[in-house]
Amino acid sequence: MPLPEAAPREHMHTRRIECQAFRRQDGLWDIEGELVDTRSWDASNAWRGEIPAGTPVHGMRLRLSVDEGFVIREVSVAMDEHPFARCNAIEPAYEQLVGLRIGPGFSHRCRRLFGATRGCTHVTKLLDNLATTTFQAMGPVLSREARARGEDPSGGRKPFFIDGCHALAADSETVREHYPRWYRDTTPGTEG
Repeated sequence: MPLPEAAPREHMHTRRIECQAFRRQDGLWDIEGELVDTRSWDASNAWRGEIPAGTPVHGMRLRLSVDEGFVIREVSVAMDEHPFARCNAIEPAYEQLVGLRIGPGFSHRCRRLFGATRGCTHVTKLLDNLATTTFQAMGPVLSREARARGEDPSGGRKPFFIDGCHALAADSETVREHYPRWYRDTTPGTEG
């Protein structure tokens, strides 16, 4: 269903975020993201000079190379378009991601590591998107492969996504139907 028709307006700015996942032949996964900001009007910048409409004001790329345990093994950052000369000096700070596991608490750890002046707002914004992309890409593939080997993909643990959103609340019909082992009936009188 589309959004309701908008009031008359003028396009001013576009932010595009694209994330992709690749399985490498060496067993790692490359999770890549790109953030591009463009304006629909000519802008002026003290460092870059004139920035014509449609030319990226921000162009940041980030690659996380992740093992099958969701641990980051390699990090690459490229800040091709940025508004200030010193923006890309922060790129090496993101090496602190190596050794971190993408899972519960990851976004909080990233905000602690790269918040305020310890990182680039735009590169750090990509981290949340890449974490989600990691689960969307790796989760189904690794689960399917585990089931093909006759293994329980969750290892007997409650899947991390249950209670992670409205549709996957432990007391939802979705969980009752697709993950009955983890369903929790909260109907009054059923607490037991």
